[in-house]
Amino acid sequence: MSQDVVCWKIAPGKGAEQWEDWRDRSYVAIGWNELGDLSECSRAEFEERRAAAATGEPGMTERGMEVVWKFAHEMKPGDRVLANRGKSEVIGIGTVVGDYQYEPEATYAHRRAVRWDDLRPVAVDEPSWSMTMVRVVSEKFEAIAAGLGVPFSRIFKDKAQVEQAFHLLRRTLDELGAEHADDPRIALTVPKNESVLRLNFGQFMVVDFKGHRDQVGLTLPSHIEELAAYDLGEFKTAPLSIYDVPWSQVFPMTAVIEENFRKSLAHLRERCGPTSHKDVHQLEVARAIWDVEGREGVLRRGVTPSDRPFGARAFELLQALRDEPTAECLARH
Repeated sequence: MSQDVVCWKIAPGKGAEQWEDWRDRSYVAIGWNELGDLSECSRAEFEERRAAAATGEPGMTERGMEVVWKFAHEMKPGDRVLANRGKSEVIGIGTVVGDYQYEPEATYAHRRAVRWDDLRPVAVDEPSWSMTMVRVVSEKFEAIAAGLGVPFSRIFKDKAQVEQAFHLLRRTLDELGAEHADDPRIALTVPKNESVLRLNFGQFMVVDFKGHRDQVGLTLPSHIEELAAYDLGEFKTAPLSIYDVPWSQVFPMTAVIEENFRKSLAHLRERCGPTSHKDVHQLEVARAIWDVEGREGVLRRGVTPSDRPFGARAFELLQALRDEPTAECLARH
């Protein structure tokens, strides 16, 4: 996107009540009709009108009405716009194609013509979107325009990264012998407040996609020659660790990483039983690993992260320490 293009979020009235008219007649608009036509209005005159119209009531403050000046004199043809329904959904993505107009008889008199480019909803989580119009950083706009709902827009930079990630997930599950999203050994989770998409197999984290850090967490052996001596289904610890690997070394995967990753997966496949994370398994997202055609819908709708601060083993330890708060108990667990 050109640096000259500005992105805006505009609400189609309370509860998106004006959206159908915006969509069908290809425009965006805002209120504060009291300010009159701003086509030939200087900044000084605008400030006089704003001061006269301000009542101090919600929405009728001088600061609140500043958005009308931006709409009339800062927005320009070629800028991109998002129409939102509340703080949780974008319902239209478009491009400004017309100059500022004033229609005094309209409910919202300040208007601009828009070409709607995409009318498919995208899930968002934007607490600051209670305001009528706000400027949106280009990175956020591009993620939304790419159809990445939350939390995917916080985990991946763009659609290309998403496709690479889902390809790796499918390949990993093939190596583990998992053929469907309901396999009792797998749990695909999105931990709350972490911006992470995580594949668990048995009690192990296998793959972590970590926000916009250009890193992928992979389970690799600490001491590959010792792996065969461990029963990973019973041991509390094992010579496996999750390593943060640069995205560029995973896509494509270097020979050394691939060799060790596949060895880890082979041993996990032989030894791991059902996962204890099934209660937070994102089944719909997991199905999208195999269902390529249905994937776009899942990405747009987004999912709710799971609020599970402790894993199953952590709960076991806490319960044991409650009954026997000793160092010996801690050592046994």
